[in-house]
Amino acid sequence: MACSARPGWASRSRPLSGGEAEGPARSGKLRLVPVAGSVAGAVFGGLLLGAIPGIVLIPGLALIPLISAFKTARHAAPAKTTA
Repeated sequence: MACSARPGWASRSRPLSGGEAEGPARSGKLRLVPVAGSVAGAVFGGLLLGAIPGIVLIPGLALIPLISAFKTARHAAPAKTTA
């Protein structure tokens, strides 16, 4: 089966301009923050697992991405207009 995607579709079609010139340096910083948060969360979660029973800890940790998704969806929703 042939792939319908165009070759090079993900490549940049225009040169960098203005503030985009520091893109790779910025994206490195943007990757570092989530990685550090994930590592810290894994360590902290591992420590909590010894102090708090898993039956309580797992549902509590599951609420974190649910709350984040709710906040993101609420923030991304278009504003209601009144007629």
